[in-house]
Amino acid sequence: MSFLYSSSSHQGDRAYQEDSCLWLESADQKSLGFVLSDGMGGHAAGDLASQTLVNTYAQTFNTRGFSGDVVESLAVSLQEGNKQIQTLIQDGTGTLGMGGNLSGWGCKSR
Repeated sequence: MSFLYSSSSHQGDRAYQEDSCLWLESADQKSLGFVLSDGMGGHAAGDLASQTLVNTYAQTFNTRGFSGDVVESLAVSLQEGNKQIQTLIQDGTGTLGMGGNLSGWGCKSR
């Protein structure tokens, strides 16, 4: 089975983009995932927050491959993403108040 996919975003009023998205598929093409993150409007470093959340989702996907419960994998991904954002704030790489939302989807064929 093959999938075609694409993504698009609209720049809006800002001079930079705070949205991040990523399509993932396992090497055996039996697990698929998609994630979309948007930096929280009006908050500092939303672009860094959204990219951090998407990267953490990808790491979780690659590690777990949705081999278990998809909802659990998404929850683990979000928890790890929040930890990464906290680390960025604490080490000074990020900015206090930075944040983003995360929407994810994943499935595994039988």
